[in-house]
Amino acid sequence: MAIQPIASGLLLVLAGASALGDSTPRYAVAPETALKHVYTSSTKLESEPAQMFLDGKEIPKEGHGELRLRVDDSRSISFTDTVAAVADGRPTRFSREFGELENSATESVVAIPPEGEEEVKASTRERASALSGKTVRFTWDGAKEEYARAFEEKGPDEDLLAGLQADAQWLPLLEDGPREKGAAFDLEPALFERVQYPAGELHWKVEGKENDPVSKAITEQLSENLDGKAKATWLGAREVDGRELGVFAVEAQLKSNAEAEAGEGGETRKVELELEYEGEILWDLAGAHLAGYTLTADVRSVLSTTRTVESPKGSVEVRQVFDLRGKAAHRLTVTKE
Repeated sequence: MAIQPIASGLLLVLAGASALGDSTPRYAVAPETALKHVYTSSTKLESEPAQMFLDGKEIPKEGHGELRLRVDDSRSISFTDTVAAVADGRPTRFSREFGELENSATESVVAIPPEGEEEVKASTRERASALSGKTVRFTWDGAKEEYARAFEEKGPDEDLLAGLQADAQWLPLLEDGPREKGAAFDLEPALFERVQYPAGELHWKVEGKENDPVSKAITEQLSENLDGKAKATWLGAREVDGRELGVFAVEAQLKSNAEAEAGEGGETRKVELELEYEGEILWDLAGAHLAGYTLTADVRSVLSTTRTVESPKGSVEVRQVFDLRGKAAHRLTVTKE
């Protein structure tokens, strides 16, 4: 009489036993699972002495002194995704509660006159996001192959939903799997937007100030124009603090560019960006979800500003170029609550 229940139980045990040694990364979290994401990043850049041009001709440094630019940017982001349903290797319904969202950037201008001492002028911008403390529902629309977004509570500005990134799990890593240990495969350059923006556009704003439309346009273009080569290599499983984690080694050589003008006849800004990423992405094999990543990058950003000024001899085009180089470090951890 008990044969059927015993057989069913045995099948479950055997299924569980086969899964224990499974080192295949997959996304298959149980409903009502809450995954907390904690992200930190730091970028430090310093320029070579700025180049100055008048009507296309470079001015010798002796004529204007030395000018350098330093940038120190840091961000800290936390959010929790509570999964309601999963199908076809993706969450089809989940809610995202945003926690602490912090963004600080300091720009320092270092000036050394032709005959004088070094002067440093620093400006720090503390930016906040109105999404902090808010919860957004994501629902997969199979027909459109995209997520619909809506706030759980009434009141927040619907414009804040624009640009949010639903997939914080790097699910494209799992496409065309499983893979043999040591197998390398190409990644889309656009995927690396998630290194800097793991939850997408968070609509940062300095309190009491309107956002600079030129900076916004530059940021959007840099994302849209991101291109280059990127690949991941499946390294198999590794035990970390008692957890069996799958490991992807990642590297990328990426470029982008942007240009925007501050109103008719205003200053024109151009940015040429180069990024060389390397690091690891970890997968929780038992939990069947992303465990996090640690990625670093060599960064080069060439910033030029061009404007027209009036002089006794007529209009003159003035161009200033900063060639900034440095390092960026990005870290994400994902844990069950």
